[in-house]
Amino acid sequence: MIKLKYTKLIAAFTLSFLFAFSSKSQHCIFDVYSIIVVKVHSATDTNNIPNLKITLINNNLKTNDTLFFFQNPNKLKFEHIANHKQYNFPFAKDNYCLVCKNNVTTENYSLKIEDIDGVNNGGEFKTAIIHIYEIDKYPLCGRYDKTTYQDLNHSNLGRVYKPLEVILYRTKQQNE
Repeated sequence: MIKLKYTKLIAAFTLSFLFAFSSKSQHCIFDVYSIIVVKVHSATDTNNIPNLKITLINNNLKTNDTLFFFQNPNKLKFEHIANHKQYNFPFAKDNYCLVCKNNVTTENYSLKIEDIDGVNNGGEFKTAIIHIYEIDKYPLCGRYDKTTYQDLNHSNLGRVYKPLEVILYRTKQQNE
């Protein structure tokens, strides 16, 4: 009789532990990730400028070589979070993206945007440094595969998704 009570107690404890553990587990591949989306164009054309190098730098202007933006590809799937550069975020269109952990604080960082291919992308553009803020990050969990970004849990207080828009100017003025 006592052995049966202990068995039931151990089973109840085990089930309680498993339930508590599973309720805190990751439920989405982007559960702890956010995205920063940047639309970069010239003053005379609203199409994205291709082949730019966009790097996250701290406010001391030191480059963080591990955090580069990528231009959102046309591919539809990826196999692992480490391959996020192969994933298409439909709401981000052809803009530049950086996937980062939710706990990355952007207040101390800026974007360094460089034209690395010269005239091949439509002009030689000046390098720009743009400060970013927490409001420029958008949580990805439950939204990463949607064509329209929606605030699912109203954590952003009704904030509407909009990529950070940056205008680059050519080094040689061409009616800009």
